[in-house]
Amino acid sequence: GEFTVDDVRYINSRLVGQNGVTLPPDCNDSDTTYATPLNKQRNGISSGIFRNHLQNGDFPSVDSDDLPPDHTIIIEADIRSNSSDNSSGRTRLCPSTRDAIINTCGDADVRAGRSKLVDPCLKLYVGAHVMCNNNDMLKSHHIGNGTLARVKRVK
Repeated sequence: GEFTVDDVRYINSRLVGQNGVTLPPDCNDSDTTYATPLNKQRNGISSGIFRNHLQNGDFPSVDSDDLPPDHTIIIEADIRSNSSDNSSGRTRLCPSTRDAIINTCGDADVRAGRSKLVDPCLKLYVGAHVMCNNNDMLKSHHIGNGTLARVKRVK
């Protein structure tokens, strides 16, 4: 169908902070999803939810010899600088620059190649919201770009 002015009014009536609409308390089994106009805003929300997950979970301290839980995984990118005219390839960044990128940037900030945006630090846990970003499984599983899903387990 056609997108109408009434559709816009309905969507805007569900805007958080207006018409009595409030956010439910965050929890791991929450079905709340967020729509934001910018990826940077979505990244901030996702970081806050992950921080809550870490604070409320059963995680050993950094000093502990205990193994981390099997329901959460963090995958950090191998970040390298672009090659320059004077170098013959890519070089690793210094640790402080790398840490700053991992801890403060999201897929709104980091590019792989010239155009593809990537998250420098993928944070997954059971119950996390994820979205398919290609159509590779469209015919076989009816899952395409934009399909929302939840992490079921971490292997």
